[in-house]
Amino acid sequence: MLDSFDEIPAVLDHDEEFWLIELLSNAIVTCVLGGKNSRAIIASRLFRKPKVSNQERSVYEIRPFSDDRMVHAINIAANEPNRLAQIILTERRDLGAIGRNPFLLQLIISHYNLTSRAPSAQAEMFETFFDSNIRLARSTFGFKELNKDQIYEICENIADTMFNRENIGLEISDVELQKEVKSAILSDVLRFLAQARIGRIATASGTFSFAHRRFNEYFLVRRLASGRSAVPYDAIQSDSRWRDALVLYAEIAGEAEAEKLAAHAWGYASRLGTISLGASRSDFITARHALRFLIEGYRNRPALLGSFHTVLKDLIAEKITSENDYIEIKTVVEAVGLLPIEKSYSLILDILRGFPGWISEQAAAAARYLPRIDTKLAEAIFYYCVSQPGFRGLKEAKQRQSIFAISDAFRTLVNWLKWYRIDTYKLIFACVFVVSVRVMVDYRSLLPLFLALVMAPFMTIPVVSIFTGKSASRNHAS
Repeated sequence: MLDSFDEIPAVLDHDEEFWLIELLSNAIVTCVLGGKNSRAIIASRLFRKPKVSNQERSVYEIRPFSDDRMVHAINIAANEPNRLAQIILTERRDLGAIGRNPFLLQLIISHYNLTSRAPSAQAEMFETFFDSNIRLARSTFGFKELNKDQIYEICENIADTMFNRENIGLEISDVELQKEVKSAILSDVLRFLAQARIGRIATASGTFSFAHRRFNEYFLVRRLASGRSAVPYDAIQSDSRWRDALVLYAEIAGEAEAEKLAAHAWGYASRLGTISLGASRSDFITARHALRFLIEGYRNRPALLGSFHTVLKDLIAEKITSENDYIEIKTVVEAVGLLPIEKSYSLILDILRGFPGWISEQAAAAARYLPRIDTKLAEAIFYYCVSQPGFRGLKEAKQRQSIFAISDAFRTLVNWLKWYRIDTYKLIFACVFVVSVRVMVDYRSLLPLFLALVMAPFMTIPVVSIFTGKSASRNHAS
């Protein structure tokens, strides 16, 4: 098993079009398939993933948590699951987005359990996690002589060294660390971090790495916030190792600094209105990286992008009404959540009506955070749920009903989805029953026929009643 292909030092600072990615991919395939009946698993993030051309392969995508899986995890681990689920799924779209990652959702739940409130930004939940683990490790493993400030300072220096040395990647040898981090207690801190589950030390080589890539980024953000490191603005559009760290930084940076970061990113993202994936692939990828930065870094305070809202709305509207590539449309649709209600409402409605399926997912998710919806939007979301092929519509209706029920704003929609499921089950049962009756009548049994005549009116209330403009409950009663 080869994990973290995208974190190979020679790959980490380049985009997915870099020539070395294909070369390394071919070298790995040649190596791992060299033995008789050999097998291999190569794991990677979506961007900078390996390019494996071998036909004898299977590609598996680790899907993010769905809404119902998030609720299930919250119900298991949170102290007040109903309230936390309401915050994540109806009030805080930034937490709803990062909560699809099981690791980050666990940090949100841990922060909520310890502080009785949701984190204002990702950095806050990381700090809560580290403080808790540091206290536990100091009391359990006898490191009481190390104070928290010393530990944080050395962690920041380690993260800075890793990010600024291109040939190091996300792990570093103890020899390299001793050269770069001048501290008499470095060895003690490294052992402490391993005991606290913040870092790990390889037994054979002695190399150190943080337990999760996000930990590197958090300590780097602390260093950026203190002003001890310069902000690499060009990492925003280049998707280098700094980009995800800058997303965390944008969430907590001062207003002036955050607006400066946003202006830099928008200078590239705005080009999506004039370029296409087919005509200028490299420019499109650069602009997409910049837009992704804005989406991920400003979900918790979209008001800082106020000067771009009108232009962004026009850009999205132009993309969804023109004959554009689906990837281009999906790219800009993800930015709907950055717009205020008065600008996003019409876009959400148009996307739900015009793009059924995977493109509409972002619009449906954005609609969930609206404080209220009218009949038009409720109908659009309803059709999005039930128009899935096969029995997926029934499954989608069940999942969405439980999620939308969290907010009172969706009471009408929840009622429609409920009666849609009831009527569909009745119709299925009625069809099975009538077929059974027909079979038994052929055997000259009059009892099934009598039962069919008696029960049919109660089982065949038409499903089409739900598709009128009135409320489903009233139609059902009539």
